[in-house]
Amino acid sequence: MSKDSSTTPERLIEVAGSIFAEKGATATVREICGAAGCSVAAINYHFGDKEQLYRRCVEMAFRTKLRLFPTPGLLDLGNDPFESLVIYVTSLTKRICGEGEWPWQSQLMLRVVINPNDIGAEVFAGSFRSDYHLLETLIGKLLRNTYDSPKTRQSLALQIVARCMFLRTGQHLRELLGIDSQLWRAPEQYAREVCDSIRMQIAGQSANGMQGHSHHSKVEVD
Repeated sequence: MSKDSSTTPERLIEVAGSIFAEKGATATVREICGAAGCSVAAINYHFGDKEQLYRRCVEMAFRTKLRLFPTPGLLDLGNDPFESLVIYVTSLTKRICGEGEWPWQSQLMLRVVINPNDIGAEVFAGSFRSDYHLLETLIGKLLRNTYDSPKTRQSLALQIVARCMFLRTGQHLRELLGIDSQLWRAPEQYAREVCDSIRMQIAGQSANGMQGHSHHSKVEVD
């Protein structure tokens, strides 16, 4: 087997992945074959059809991002609730922002998340839900029992997810507003700022609770 034939599937995935990242799943077989320098028969032989090639590209993008920016497990995060949250959120921001040698993988994952489809749901759903459950667990540890509730955990977790996504999706809006558009180049700093804002909200909630308790005690005494 020649070197060229042995690398045809890899070349197709690289070329198709880049095109799918730019145009989505509607990219045509003709575009992909033209860019890859192969025939439609090559796609059918190696992948079955364009949909299966698209699935392979999405799966590769997802595996690549997980390998480069793995989500830490609960046992890997230590005992400090706040620092654990910072470590976890940093893993999210790095995964969302990280380009390096894998530009199309980042762009394709972002496209699939923003414009979901059945294949993206099948590939991402299980891992995303597991990660989100861990995020709520970490927030619960930060809230402690006094202020913890499913509604509060969900509200804070969604704030974190939205702000992390805004690193990439909000670039043009930040430019229009005159805000530094290079925030995605410092994912660690951004993650800590996000976590600091969450901690401030929790501290404010705690202070309000203490004031309410103090006022209630005075009323009872009076």
